[in-house]
Amino acid sequence: GYTREAELGKKFWLTSWWNPDPVLSDFMHKLTEIARNGDMVHITTDFFTASGEHRKTEFVLTPIRNTNDDVMFLHASGQDITERLLAAAELAS
Repeated sequence: GYTREAELGKKFWLTSWWNPDPVLSDFMHKLTEIARNGDMVHITTDFFTASGEHRKTEFVLTPIRNTNDDVMFLHASGQDITERLLAAAELAS
């Protein structure tokens, strides 16, 4: 997998999960701005593994606020749903 050292210090949208695809990286930048402005993001999107494999994730980016309601940081969470989507497509055919 990716190493902590390789990812720390990068802007979120430039991390290795997204940066193999410039369009995806730009999309993640836009989603980060939406969350930074206070709106939670919950989508299904693409990502890349350390081996370069293209996968799907259910992704949530949640703004975390202080007692003054200021966004202090963003909490990112994702679950690989590639196999679930493939199984659903197979069952539907």
